[in-house]
Amino acid sequence: MYIAIIADNIATRKHMERLLNRTSDAIMSQTGNLYIEAYGDPKSMWPLIKRYDLFFLDITQDEELRDSLIQRFTELDLTSQTVICQAQDTDFSYWPAEHGFLSVQHPLSVPILSGIIQEIHNTISQNQASKKIIEFRSEDKTEYIEAEQVLYARENEHLVEVHLLDDSVVRMLGNLFDFARLVENYEEFEMYGKEVVVNKNYVTKTEGRKITLSNHQTIKLSLFKKHLF
Repeated sequence: MYIAIIADNIATRKHMERLLNRTSDAIMSQTGNLYIEAYGDPKSMWPLIKRYDLFFLDITQDEELRDSLIQRFTELDLTSQTVICQAQDTDFSYWPAEHGFLSVQHPLSVPILSGIIQEIHNTISQNQASKKIIEFRSEDKTEYIEAEQVLYARENEHLVEVHLLDDSVVRMLGNLFDFARLVENYEEFEMYGKEVVVNKNYVTKTEGRKITLSNHQTIKLSLFKKHLF
């Protein structure tokens, strides 16, 4: 699991890093290794947001920053993966649960953090078991992508560019036929012209060499020879 700490107090940030590293040692047999990365300023975290399974927010010095982070995590639908850390007996303590966030009060400890992380790990495992997950290796890590998030995949030189619903692109090591084998048991995927694998659920029209998707994007084929796998 990848865990991000966002804390504006450097002493708190370092303390949480130490606690989470000890927690990783304590529960490794249940969850695997925990990869902990800490931020004082979240700006550098946003481009990497998809990396993380769990977030700890501990903002005590900048109320505006705290409120903007809470709003951003709500917009990203990450409330159930976000733990808001609070001072003991704070008036803010009731608020997180009402809005879908997890919360914990200081002082933190390895047993407290272990319980939270194991709960999140179990939820992730259950969700992966119930969803169609495509697992492949990108240039720097293993990716786990929900099948329903994939629009199409197309080979580009020595990589496969996997285009997602949110307009992002994840690059897979290998060729298009490697990707096709990964999704061959998912009936929503088809290969067209031996050059693109498309999620049929998002195809609105095929005409000649052109495939139109529900987001109005078009895919142009060099040859229109449909190959089912």
